Amino acid sequence: MTQALFCLLLLAHPQTDQDAEFRVRLEKTDPDNGTALLSLGQWCEQQKRSSWAERCYRMVADLGSAEKNYPEAVYRLARIEIENKLYTRAYKRLRELTGRFSHPAASVLLRKAQTETSRRQRALVSEGDKLYIATELADARLKYSEAFALLPDDSSSADFVPRNKVLERLALCADKSDDEYFKEVFQPKKRSIRACERCSRHGGFLRCTTCSGTGAQDATLRGKSIKVACRRCTGVGYTFCPDCKGMQYKTQSYKITAKEQETLTRVLTQVREKKVLERPLSQAIKTVQKLVLNTREAATLDYFRAITPKYSLSHRLRGKLGSLPTSAEAIKEASGNWEAAKYRLPLKANFMLAFTCEFTSWLTSYDMLRARNKVSNFSEAPSLRSPPPTVLSPELLSAFPDANTRKWLTVTGLLDGHEFDPGGGNKSRLSIKGAIKHNVNFFIWRPEAKKDLEHLASSGWLLKVGGLPKYYPFDIHKKLEAAPRGHKVTLVGRFLRNPLGHPRNWFEVWDLEIGFSPTQEEMYSALREPVEISFPSLEIRKLGSFLRWFGIRVALKGITGDSRLNFQAKGCTIGRLIDKIAGTLDSNWYWEKGTVVFSRKISKQQGEDVKLVLSRLRSEDRGKLLVLSGTQPASRPSPAQPATLPADAVSLEDLANKALLAMDYTLAGNCYKKLEALPDASSRKKQLRRQRYRIALMHELTRQTPVSHLVSASDLFEINYRNSAGELLKRTVRILRRDKEHIWIQSSYGEQARLRRAGIQGEKAISHEQWSGSKQEELRQRNSQLDKAGQYGYLSDLFSLALFAKTNRLNTEGTKFLDRAFASDNFGWLLGTYFPGDVERLTRYWKRGSGRIDPLEKIAAPGKTPQEKPAAPSRLKPVKELARNTPLPREPKALLDYGIRHYRKGREYLARSLPGLDDAFANKKLALGHFELSRNASQKLLKLNPKNANASDLAKSSILMVHTCAKDMGFFD
Repeated sequence: MTQALFCLLLLAHPQTDQDAEFRVRLEKTDPDNGTALLSLGQWCEQQKRSSWAERCYRMVADLGSAEKNYPEAVYRLARIEIENKLYTRAYKRLRELTGRFSHPAASVLLRKAQTETSRRQRALVSEGDKLYIATELADARLKYSEAFALLPDDSSSADFVPRNKVLERLALCADKSDDEYFKEVFQPKKRSIRACERCSRHGGFLRCTTCSGTGAQDATLRGKSIKVACRRCTGVGYTFCPDCKGMQYKTQSYKITAKEQETLTRVLTQVREKKVLERPLSQAIKTVQKLVLNTREAATLDYFRAITPKYSLSHRLRGKLGSLPTSAEAIKEASGNWEAAKYRLPLKANFMLAFTCEFTSWLTSYDMLRARNKVSNFSEAPSLRSPPPTVLSPELLSAFPDANTRKWLTVTGLLDGHEFDPGGGNKSRLSIKGAIKHNVNFFIWRPEAKKDLEHLASSGWLLKVGGLPKYYPFDIHKKLEAAPRGHKVTLVGRFLRNPLGHPRNWFEVWDLEIGFSPTQEEMYSALREPVEISFPSLEIRKLGSFLRWFGIRVALKGITGDSRLNFQAKGCTIGRLIDKIAGTLDSNWYWEKGTVVFSRKISKQQGEDVKLVLSRLRSEDRGKLLVLSGTQPASRPSPAQPATLPADAVSLEDLANKALLAMDYTLAGNCYKKLEALPDASSRKKQLRRQRYRIALMHELTRQTPVSHLVSASDLFEINYRNSAGELLKRTVRILRRDKEHIWIQSSYGEQARLRRAGIQGEKAISHEQWSGSKQEELRQRNSQLDKAGQYGYLSDLFSLALFAKTNRLNTEGTKFLDRAFASDNFGWLLGTYFPGDVERLTRYWKRGSGRIDPLEKIAAPGKTPQEKPAAPSRLKPVKELARNTPLPREPKALLDYGIRHYRKGREYLARSLPGLDDAFANKKLALGHFELSRNASQKLLKLNPKNANASDLAKSSILMVHTCAKDMGFFD
């Protein structure tokens, strides 16, 4: 039998299945009966088990609004959510309920949640919604901004429109304004542009109709006929196409406003002005660039960008210049072609116009630098070593694009990926996720952009570019390329609001730090809490019992659960403690959905997750920690024994009777042993020996069961504690001391631990008399409910009551329960169920102690006949959840085998479920699961063949064992 620990930790209570009675009731309830489910939920609330009630009410709500109990269930569900501080969800539920049904209590609850400020905030949001629908975006944005300003800084129990909802509306206003500009202004221009039919083959020029392309015309001077330069084409021989003004493309006139037409004409005139065309190539190009860089009319830039440049007459000249931006060497090489076309002004004009369109398109990648209000003190550019104090989310930037442009910013989000900017390859775009959708474009400049930025600074954009080429960390792309996707990221940079282009919102990243992935963040949040504990000797499998106070479970894979550790922790993090324990066990560990898994084999990613989180935890940990391996359990205090036993028979019997009432079977056994050795005891030797066997059996049955430390305590408290995972634990403990942030508790079996004070959701002092009285009353009620006709169940109940009496030192009752059990002819069943490894010896004790056989009869010597080698003892795998989603077999024989197999497995686990044994309650939980599967299989088999005797016997036995396991769940502290 598994060695018992001295203590069955109260800290192990989180693994106690207190849901057992609820699960039994729920199993008997028709899931389609809304009335029954509602009634069960109300019973759960009376038991102060809101999590059970919530489950019932959700089942009613899932039946749909046609269910008559739907309004009441939704109301009660919202009320529980308010208790759990899930205000947004609860108020949404109440609002929908009162909008569809008449429910006075829900209306009252909703009114209580409203304050003057929350009502004003909701009204503003409602007004904004109406304006948004009417496409009055500017006014709608003002209303939403006022509503956002009314939100409290911290969480509030008042019925406000949630922060994210208001931000989403604000961002939608900004997005729609930008989208409307793009769709109503830019796209129509682009889509309306088409090639000019008149001049597409002539590079935007038509032969002069006055001089027929000769550039000269006849004139009379003093009566003589002479040739002079054509007045219409000024001697060139060609004129700009009147339809497209020489651009080779045209659009409907109503697509361009008068102001836009004026700007467009001015740019066209200046880039094709004769004195510009007569300048050297370098100066002509600078003229074009300066004009484009200084143009502040977005429509003009959009028009040029929408045109695909055609170097119809000047493709050879363009080929000499190479890619943009043009270098001095390329201009020098192309200057020869430019000078050769000295008198071919159409060629030069064609080049200048096409180059204007190409440069305007190339400049699109840098349009965000046109932002008027932007930070430009690059010499003071921050990094994550000294990040800016203003920390924002992407959705805040999106909602308030004009509010954060004059300072360096810190932005946090989730890195979803990155890619080269398809618009030119000078940037890398980062995909950053926030809590809601946003329209901010995050980017870094790549090294290729440095030359372009220097060119722009020297070409007229010095004020816009500033010291960007000098101070920007162009090697940041290396850090980005090494960053994994799906991790939290912190960005430092500046927000750029492009006034002319689309998209408009840009964030220029100057530094970035990759944080944790969601899994690592979950692990870090759970393991960062500092703990104070002291365990002189603890089996590793019971570590999970303690960690449940912090919302953490423990699983063992390939690690023996009986390894013992001695450890003390004071102020160190849970993560550091777990890592130290793993090292002591020569094991690795990883995190998996709220569970710490100890295993010698882990994946590369799991190891990387642990490494990153531990690195952060170690940098923050200043606590003390000591972990040592140990092989012996903690010593159990021996009950006080008298120095010497009395010498006379009367005193010995009196002491033995008192020891029996105190359930001190060691002392009682010693008394009867000395009584039997007295000279005058020979006449009643049989009676004394029977008593010794009876007492020895009682000792064997109860020696593993510990006594609660709360028995002798006077300062007791009932606490409701919500752990980090949100589980609500209700426990009776001693509170040793407190400070502003923590309380130190002692469990019923002596272990001490520190808990967060913020997790205490309820606390009530109880006297020792109240605690003892409640245990006495619980024992009395259970005793009054005993069913003597149940035979096996009756025996199991008597045994449980005896152990409960010892645990809570209600000793005068414990021995009586055991004697009542011994009187049953079926007591051998109980021994075979709970003590299968020692059933022969204990059965002999029972029969001799109850007078069924002569206690003085000699035990027959074992025969020497060859015996089969005994089967190896069953080695149960480490405790884990039982899979219940496996379908039952279909064939009758397979069904019976399945049921018997699970019944036997349940008996194995039940034998290991006595209080004081390792994982006692977890084993009982598993035993219950196996018995339920056995019951289901036998009942299905009976439906197939009602006369199957084996199935009938199995059904009766498994139902009995289900009942036996279920009603003891949560009975013991």
